[in-house]
Amino acid sequence: MITLSFVTGSAMRKVYLNGRKISMISQETGFQPISFDLDNINEEEVKEKMGEDAIKTLREIAKLEDEKSMMEDIKKDFQSTGWRLIKTERDG
Repeated sequence: MITLSFVTGSAMRKVYLNGRKISMISQETGFQPISFDLDNINEEEVKEKMGEDAIKTLREIAKLEDEKSMMEDIKKDFQSTGWRLIKTERDG
């Protein structure tokens, strides 16, 4: 599993990448994890929890084949919207 920690201002988000599953924790989610399976994206659930723009982002990530490529894409997406990566952790 890969954990990416991002900040912007006083806000923080953590993204967990475990194979083809992505989870995220943020203040907007009430610090409760939201998870998505990249092989079975439920567009209504994504739209409800994260907004319409997230559907496109998850589709693009789902096209990638390995965790490293997914991690780099997630980092690029977050950083393009002003989030700063402060920590990357890998388990196992």
